[in-house]
Formats: sequence, structure tokens, C-alpha cells
Amino acid sequence: MKRSFLLLSIFSICSFLSKAQIVVDFEDAELNDTSFMAGGFEWKLTEDFLISEFENFSCDGSSGFNRYMDSGYLDGGSEGVIGSVAPVNSDVVFQMYTAGSQCIWVANTDGEFTSTGTIRFTGIKMDNSSVEESFELTSTNFNDLIAVDFSENIWSGVDLTSLQIEITDTQDSTDYIAIDNLTFESITLFTSTEELSEQKVDISPNPTDHVIFVKTEFPARVDILDTTGKVIRQGISTDQEIDISYLAQGIYFIRVNLDGYQKIEKIIKQ
Repeated sequence: MKRSFLLLSIFSICSFLSKAQIVVDFEDAELNDTSFMAGGFEWKLTEDFLISEFENFSCDGSSGFNRYMDSGYLDGGSEGVIGSVAPVNSDVVFQMYTAGSQCIWVANTDGEFTSTGTIRFTGIKMDNSSVEESFELTSTNFNDLIAVDFSENIWSGVDLTSLQIEITDTQDSTDYIAIDNLTFESITLFTSTEELSEQKVDISPNPTDHVIFVKTEFPARVDILDTTGKVIRQGISTDQEIDISYLAQGIYFIRVNLDGYQKIEKIIKQ
């Protein structure tokens, strides 16, 4: 039984670390829904977002009706938060995909005309701090969505609890946003924030100028985070020597996740 548990744990951890691309095309969602499924979890759309459908309106130019996530102000040329997308379960975190494009379309008068406008994406992290990136987008017709690449140095390795979308400049009275093929890099469930006992995990030495030893009873996922919460290293540990000699001097955090339990410890790199 214990061996089966170990194999399952290793498989689950390896599946997470492989960071498979998770594309949400909304085709399985119901029209006018304010929720959808992704990575085995239910997600909610807030504010003005819902699932819509339109013919010949897609990322890849395919014909037929296509479903997507959309939102728009009805008064024209409005600025401010349109809405957000987040897991229903508050213990679920996710990372945005930075090795490929998201598909976005902007318009005015609630989708009646194409337009140019600046859209800001704000990712909310577990500690309620945030990362953000803005894009000036110009739609040219009613069929082709715009390819938008999230910056790796902003989003890569950052665990988020929600993604907020906002219009910050209505250059052509932009008040409407459509998003299809929303893409995540990882979706992870933290089932508890209870600390691991000292008998299950040991992290030493601390401070250190070269290596950290992480010892756990069973294979565990080990993350190293900087002070902004960005994950800068991931691995699996039962008795692991982690080389941090390449890191600049300062404060970092080691986060150990084992069978639904979590321990976070501050480390000092000398």
C-alpha cells in the first residue's frame, strides 16, 4: 500500500512539473455561462464576463460557430475593470502560459465595430500582491483574433489566484473584449496550508552560501521562491541537495508540498 502511495505521489508531482500546456477553448461551456472547466477544476467569470458564441470568429480561422469568453460595457468608451477569471476553489493556483499566444479581440459599442485600445492584465498572487502587463491592441476585422504573447520575465513561474482584465485606454472608444483559447502553463491544488511536522521535513543549513539540503519522508515538491513570490526553481525531494550558489545574496523562501500539506521556510543566501 505504501509503495502504491509513493508511486502515485511521484506520478502526480512529475505531472505537475512537466507543466503541460492547458488550452481553454470554451467549447464545452454552455452559452451565457459564467463558469467553465479547466485542468479538472471549475473556474468562475466575474463582473461582465460570460461565454458567447459567434460564427467564423476564432484564433485559427476555422469556420462555424465558436464559443469564447467576452465582456463589454454598454455605454461605449468606458475604462476600468471589465472582470476577472479565477478558480472557484480558493486553494487552486495557476500560472499563465508564456511560450505561445493568447487570442484576444477588441471593439467598441459592445462588439459592433473594430477598434484600438489598451488592455491591462493583472495577476493576483497568493499574498495579494500582483504582476501586470498592458497591450495596445488593434482589431482589423470581425473574424481574426489578435495573438498576444505574455512576457516570460513577468509571468513565468508566478503562482496566481486570479487574472483581472481592465481597459486602461479607450483610444477608439474600446469597450469590448473577447478572449479565446485562454492558455495556462500549470494548475495546482494546495489542499491545505497546514505546516509539515519536523519529523517529515528538514531544511538545512540556514543561512547558507552554497547548498540547501531538503529531507522528506516521502517524495515532495520543492519550490524556491524570491521575495515577490515568483517560483525560480522546482524539483522533487526525498533527500535532495539543492545548489543555490548561483543566486544573489539575500532572502528567499523554500516551499515544500507533501500529500496536501505545506511548509514554507525563509532562507538566507550569504
